[in-house]
Amino acid sequence: MVNSDSRKKSHNILAAAGRRGIVKLIHVAADFCYGEIKAHKKPIATVCFSPTQETHLFTASYDKRIALWDIGIPDCDYNFKASQLLVLESFSVPLRIALVPTCPEQYLLAGCEEGCFTWNIKLEKEQKNR
Repeated sequence: MVNSDSRKKSHNILAAAGRRGIVKLIHVAADFCYGEIKAHKKPIATVCFSPTQETHLFTASYDKRIALWDIGIPDCDYNFKASQLLVLESFSVPLRIALVPTCPEQYLLAGCEEGCFTWNIKLEKEQKNR
């Protein structure tokens, strides 16, 4: 979070998602829902924050897609801008997702209805869909 004097202060954020395909962002210490992202058209099965990029959030949905979002850093008035960085297509519904611990900025593992799949998620300038 960016304070009124333009300094960054670290806070815990909870991302809650479900049947409507919307992710709600909650400032835990203030017990305040400060925003939402219309992430998918179908229900969201799971979400996962990146351990290396504090503003990166993965969402996996029953639309057989996994999206990577940059939720940004909210200012002191809780204004933020979320942007979609990447969309991964799956052959079946992703039910659980995890970043590979030895290289979390490179690989995403998904446990899907029809098996396990992995993607190289290293962001390139031009590529947004895989």
